[in-house]
Amino acid sequence: PFTPNVITREHMRLPPPVKRIARAKRPIGIMFHCTDGVCPDTEKRASFAWHATYNWHVNGKHWRDIAYHYAINELGMVMQGRALDRVAGAAKGHNVTWKHIVVQGKGDRAGGLLRETIAWVVADLDKLYGPGLKIAGHRDVSSKPCPGDAVYALLQDMFPERMLVKP
Repeated sequence: PFTPNVITREHMRLPPPVKRIARAKRPIGIMFHCTDGVCPDTEKRASFAWHATYNWHVNGKHWRDIAYHYAINELGMVMQGRALDRVAGAAKGHNVTWKHIVVQGKGDRAGGLLRETIAWVVADLDKLYGPGLKIAGHRDVSSKPCPGDAVYALLQDMFPERMLVKP
């Protein structure tokens, strides 16, 4: 079975939240996003990009922490972000009861180990919270085309019965 390269926040030296974050409620779903950047081709670049996302959220937008719970990519990496027991900051009106996963890159391709990594993250969250969490793209609750078409199509293919918006 596939096991991703899970990298803890501490291992990556990602700074802690700058302010206290409220405790999340039991999740009803998992929402996917994309970073709208280049899909990293090495673990070093993926880690650098995750730090850049943190800096943009905390120093650029003045948020309390990185908005997402995890970042994943085609390299089979799962990088920890905001603690799972804390409210996300990734989709207005959908942060308290959703877990948020960001795919590094524009979402215009879904190759490498991305399918396996998505499957692992969803299965891991199912183990924590129980099976049947809804699956959504940020585009399902906003006007943003996020995640990109290739990643969204992959989600629809992998989880047709769990999609918030049915294919």
